[in-house]
Amino acid sequence: AVFCVYSFGVIVGYFLVIGTSIDDLFEAVFNTQISDNSLAILLAATLATPLCMMRDISSLTMASMLQIATMAYISLVVAYRGWNAGSLSDTPSLIIRTDNGGSGFCSSITIVFFAYNCHTNMFAVYSSMRYPLLRRIKKAAGRSIGIQFALYSLVGGFGYILFKNETSGNILDNFPVDDKLASLAKGGLAIALLIGLPINMHPTRANLFSLARKWRGCGCASC
Repeated sequence: AVFCVYSFGVIVGYFLVIGTSIDDLFEAVFNTQISDNSLAILLAATLATPLCMMRDISSLTMASMLQIATMAYISLVVAYRGWNAGSLSDTPSLIIRTDNGGSGFCSSITIVFFAYNCHTNMFAVYSSMRYPLLRRIKKAAGRSIGIQFALYSLVGGFGYILFKNETSGNILDNFPVDDKLASLAKGGLAIALLIGLPINMHPTRANLFSLARKWRGCGCASC
């Protein structure tokens, strides 16, 4: 039950960021904003529903590859802008702020929890493997961590030397509206999160079915 509540919070966060990304994309492309983000969220839910109905998480392999491609594009855009316009001069020193009354800690700890949402897919990925061996899941996890480390390092490093203390929670918000590469990156972020919805929904759905069977007193997997 705790897992289902945690996954529900993750999915809500996905929808909020998707709505903001689509709004920013409309502003960059059509020079207008969506009056209500709920329209963008409803569109995202409609597009993600068919993918959420997949029986096995391995059916989302191609969608996952597209997600990796979009995240790689976002990282390369930040690295490209940082390489051309960033500077190591006037780099601010580390500052520990204690004047926010603890509100900063509360907002930061939620981001830390959000970072662990991919771990919930480990058992689903393991069970969907054709040959579910320990060494194979270790290899898959190692490659995933390596790709994430490379992309996070690009965004974190070049984004910091580009914007320094002015860096927003969503680094794409720091780029001007007329930056076409950044506008495409915002669209790519929406696509990546849209694909992430069914990937996170799959283990949530499996746990909900497991709870339903338990409450009904049925141990079979077919009901």
